[in-house]
Amino acid sequence: DSLVLVIIIILFMYFFSYPKKVKYIKKIFYFNLICFYALSYFYTSNCYYTTSLSASLRSVIAYPIYRYKQNIPRQSVLYTAENKKNGTNIIFVVDESVRGDHTNFYGYKRQITPPCLFELKKQGALLHWNECVSGTTASTTSCLMLLTGIQNKDLPDIKFNTLSMPTIFQYAKSMNYKTHYLDGQMNVYWNGKQKDLDYIDDWSGVSHFSNGNPVVDSWVRHNPTITSKPFIDSFIALKVREILEDTSVNHFIWVHKMGVHYFYESNYPTNEQVWTPIGGYGALSGDKYKDSLNRQYLINNYDNALLFNNRIFWQTLLAEPRIKNKQATIVYTSDHGQTLADNGETWSHTLNSKKEASVPLWIINKPPQFTIDTNYRPLHANIFPTLLDLMGFPEGKRAYNYDKSLFKATVKDNKTRQSWYGQLNQKTPNSNNVPFD
Repeated sequence: DSLVLVIIIILFMYFFSYPKKVKYIKKIFYFNLICFYALSYFYTSNCYYTTSLSASLRSVIAYPIYRYKQNIPRQSVLYTAENKKNGTNIIFVVDESVRGDHTNFYGYKRQITPPCLFELKKQGALLHWNECVSGTTASTTSCLMLLTGIQNKDLPDIKFNTLSMPTIFQYAKSMNYKTHYLDGQMNVYWNGKQKDLDYIDDWSGVSHFSNGNPVVDSWVRHNPTITSKPFIDSFIALKVREILEDTSVNHFIWVHKMGVHYFYESNYPTNEQVWTPIGGYGALSGDKYKDSLNRQYLINNYDNALLFNNRIFWQTLLAEPRIKNKQATIVYTSDHGQTLADNGETWSHTLNSKKEASVPLWIINKPPQFTIDTNYRPLHANIFPTLLDLMGFPEGKRAYNYDKSLFKATVKDNKTRQSWYGQLNQKTPNSNNVPFD
């Protein structure tokens, strides 16, 4: 507000000081307009309501500054491990649109979680927490928070710390990990900024697991009625197993699954229906899912997709001997949850209902030196320091004061959790932290 007031006063003084020099006044006006939009974008979130013409001018003027912010270098990780191999192989799995209370570890009645995970739990090799709260309710912002470890208490990110804080890949490289990013959704790197690829040794987009993959192509040719999309995550699991065959180094692998993004019926083959009826293919809009039968179509499609995806991914991944022999640790969560029209919502996610922020969280093959309190109420922000602990990165050498690691947090550390919705760097009525608990 003070910045706006200063600009208004300057313009007012110009107009009354030079009433006869119209052409100069115009130049001065445009100059001040440019300065205003440039300064407001550089020092604020650049979000305020105005006319369409003014908004267009703001966008044009602010774009170069946006590009500048994209090129701000990330803070360096100053510590470098001396040993070639530290910690354990780490597989960080970020699922897509999996709601916490639709997994059997959280009491869901339909059998969706595959038996291989329950077997690990019986062996004490799988520990899970109650519903975790995602940083945000949208993929891009949620994953950016997971990438950098920024906490909800530090939002809105007006200073664009998410573009300057070190990424988890920088920490992994400093600990001599070979880094991998396996993306089951996009063919361009979208989590963070392009310079982040400097710290990723192996980036594979979705085409690596679908079009151009000879196994997938062969399958599609023999099954022309459906696409390869439902099977992408099984081929990602195979890629993880292939990576682990190299035992000369430790690997840090970030997996972003295809998962079960809306429309749910497109994420499983038609012959894999377990729960019916499934209804027709349609959008979540209007009052459609306030009707109980139509909402049942929605939930049946979602659970069918989740059951199928869980089976093909986990059975393929856990067949890897190195995982069975505890030579790799898996940390699993989802980017965000889903509304499933619980209260008549006409959207799947990205807004501010509680279930959009509800996600699962578990660890497979936990290191034996840690004692874990699963009564702690977790957040996405706990995952970043947990990964650092798995790498063996010294706590005193970390660039920021991150949230507590899951290996150190206890029930005494429980607090009211929040999830953000909207743009990370803007605080408006449509962009804010919403309490979860």
